[in-house]
Amino acid sequence: MKRKSTNRFVFIALTAAMMIIAGCGKWDDVHQQFVGSGEITYTGKADSISTRGGVNRLELSWLFTSDPKISKYKVYWNNRRDSIIRDFQRATGVDTVRLMLDNMAEGTYHFEIYTFDADGNTSVKAEAIGRVYGSQYQSELLSRAFRASTRFGNDRLLNWIPADESLVRNELIYTDADGTLVEVWIDKTAETTLLENIPLAADFKLRSVFLPEATALDTFYTDFETIAYGYTWLNWNDYRFVFGNHGSLMFVHNNGNLYRSTANTSGDEMNYNLPTQIGNGWTIFETVFTNRNTLIGWYKSIAGVFRYNFDHVNVAFTDQAQIGVGGWDAFDVLFPFQGDVMARLAASPTLYRYGVDAAENFSGVVNEIVGNDPWDQYTLLAASGSNIFGKTADGRLWRIPVTGNTAGTRQLVAENWSNVVAVTVQGDDLLAKTDQGELWQHPVNPAGTLGQPVQIKIPSGEARL
Repeated sequence: MKRKSTNRFVFIALTAAMMIIAGCGKWDDVHQQFVGSGEITYTGKADSISTRGGVNRLELSWLFTSDPKISKYKVYWNNRRDSIIRDFQRATGVDTVRLMLDNMAEGTYHFEIYTFDADGNTSVKAEAIGRVYGSQYQSELLSRAFRASTRFGNDRLLNWIPADESLVRNELIYTDADGTLVEVWIDKTAETTLLENIPLAADFKLRSVFLPEATALDTFYTDFETIAYGYTWLNWNDYRFVFGNHGSLMFVHNNGNLYRSTANTSGDEMNYNLPTQIGNGWTIFETVFTNRNTLIGWYKSIAGVFRYNFDHVNVAFTDQAQIGVGGWDAFDVLFPFQGDVMARLAASPTLYRYGVDAAENFSGVVNEIVGNDPWDQYTLLAASGSNIFGKTADGRLWRIPVTGNTAGTRQLVAENWSNVVAVTVQGDDLLAKTDQGELWQHPVNPAGTLGQPVQIKIPSGEARL
């Protein structure tokens, strides 16, 4: 049994050897068929290939590092439907080839590069992938957006969302409060940008700059986009009192803060500027108004009247004093009249005039304003010049001329004032606050009639439109 197995092994080994010999013979035949009696000669291939895309163009570049016999090269693309062949003269050392392909359709391309020598020998294939950019890529670009815009005094802070990898920078243009055109270049790494000295609610222009790849031939720009802002306006229902003060407006918020806003003469829809806080704690008063060069505060709960000297030029309070002590809780309305103070006795048709001396204290002179009509018929009272204006419960506004301490015959000057909830003065004009939170300035003509009203719009801030 052992001998029989050995013979079988010898037979298999001999068979395998014969097959190998036969195979080698066939390979030699194939080799001989294609190369004849010599070896294949290849030229050096393109090395270190790179592409740079641009607007309907692309640059191919590569190195020739060794073969001095290369005399031309050929590049195929578009599934070999397009090609270009160029002669090339090698220098010593390493040569760099740069091939610019123009008038290329937008898209991604597969390139094949072959080299040749003078004898017609060719290289093995070298390959590269490159992208050409155009209108489609351009149309997909969007300017870098910001997530928030915050006002800090005269400046505006922009908080950017993270930048696209291909973004290079943002370019921003605005006109500052001094009328100077400001251009800002914002790096892609910036998280915030401060626009200094930019007017409230001012627009700015923004565009973004992109490189689709790090070595791209061309830079892409989005169109300049105007980022528009508008004012947000005070709602006067948030304010307890509003009154004029030497051309400015003062108003007390429901939280007790006192604000001042100067007139805006720029001619836009904002007729007073952004307010500045100048005090707090003014909710203790039943009413506050300007009288001559002072502010008068009626502190009804302690039956007192206080005077606050205010320097409207330097915007500062200079002095204060209690000028009315005791008994002032008997009244339900106080308002200024020709430098004095008018006070209506509560639940009474009686109106008193309290004289104010040169030091702007009460002089001690008190007179009742006498006339034909009771004063308790008016739900609102205010004075302009020598006239007192009173609103009745039916929504009509009346003018009552006053000479000395005598009231004349009243005259109807306006109707449809039912929505007016407060009346004060700005100079000689009436200020009327409505239940909709609007404030209207009504010019008072010399004859005591009312001119065309103007809505008072004071910004509370700004908002993107």
